[in-house]
Amino acid sequence: MIRLVITALVLGALTATSSIAADAKPTGKWSHTAGGFEIVLDFAKDSVIMTVDNSGNSITATCTSTVEDDGTVKLKITKVEEKGSFPEKPPVGLQISFVWKADGKTATLKDFKGDNIDEAKNIVEGEYTLKK
Repeated sequence: MIRLVITALVLGALTATSSIAADAKPTGKWSHTAGGFEIVLDFAKDSVIMTVDNSGNSITATCTSTVEDDGTVKLKITKVEEKGSFPEKPPVGLQISFVWKADGKTATLKDFKGDNIDEAKNIVEGEYTLKK
């Protein structure tokens, strides 16, 4: 299940829809807590760093990112680092996508998709808050 959460997050940095313009990319650092996991998505120009933490055991996945014309964010994991003993790490090369809609200091991640990530969907999807 942890692998699914991580994979979902990494690839979740994956598919996002902006509430501004179809070609606008998500930016900034966003966090979400669910099921004992803290998920942080740090959006940069063409990449996303996704961190999933569970009581000090965590993974950090570096991903390339693209935003489709319809606003879907797609991620591909290029590097995974583990801290402590994280149960399941997502594989390098995993691709995920999701719809991201930001409105001020909150955003919603939904329609999280990818291979073997069904269990992570409930943890990854939801409301995210912009971090300072």
